[in-house]
Amino acid sequence: MIISSDITSLRERGKYNGFIGAFVALGNGLGPLIGGVLTEYASWRWMMWFFVPLVAITIVILAIVLPPSPSTHDGWTKLRMIDWTGLVINILAVLLILVSLIQNSRHGLGLP
Repeated sequence: MIISSDITSLRERGKYNGFIGAFVALGNGLGPLIGGVLTEYASWRWMMWFFVPLVAITIVILAIVLPPSPSTHDGWTKLRMIDWTGLVINILAVLLILVSLIQNSRHGLGLP
């Protein structure tokens, strides 16, 4: 949605965000069904590899279709603009929450 909002006019933005929302809803509805059918005939481990070609194709299409950025900053300036402290704190917070959830689920199930 960010990319579509960045490259479309304000008048067209609602239409394209609506398309994106419709495809997200379609994926949320059909994704589990298709995933269930595919894991019946193949291992769930193969499902992790299912998205690799789709992501590669998407990256190539975006590289071809998207216009170049008008930014005048170089890479180092952009890296200095990132809030590294907030990024590290966010990652640590998510990790601590996940570790506590895993520990609680193991103890709740009687696992070692």
